[in-house]
Amino acid sequence: PLLTSVTAWKLGYVGAQVLALLLIGAIAIKRLTRSARGVERGMAIWVLACGVLILSAGPYWAFHSFDRYLVWLLPGALWLVKDKVGRIPVWGHVVGATLSTGLAVLIMFRHAP
Repeated sequence: PLLTSVTAWKLGYVGAQVLALLLIGAIAIKRLTRSARGVERGMAIWVLACGVLILSAGPYWAFHSFDRYLVWLLPGALWLVKDKVGRIPVWGHVVGATLSTGLAVLIMFRHAP
């Protein structure tokens, strides 16, 4: 991002998202180390795997599409913080995961060269 023409608001926008990603990653690691089981374990692994993908997807493309990548980990992130945001039924996560992944894939294919 330092070698491309990027406005200051975009740097702040992506910086805030990186901070949120690191925070939810820390929550996922905390849940895994406290013997998470079942769905919670799967969601923690999902969040960490998506986080690694997001942060390592490439300097230019990932930076300018960071918000689109971040959508992929939202179902897992919401599951991990459900005690703070209220109970979300499993079917809500399935629908959310399907819609967010579908939207991300659609956007990727529409912007592919």
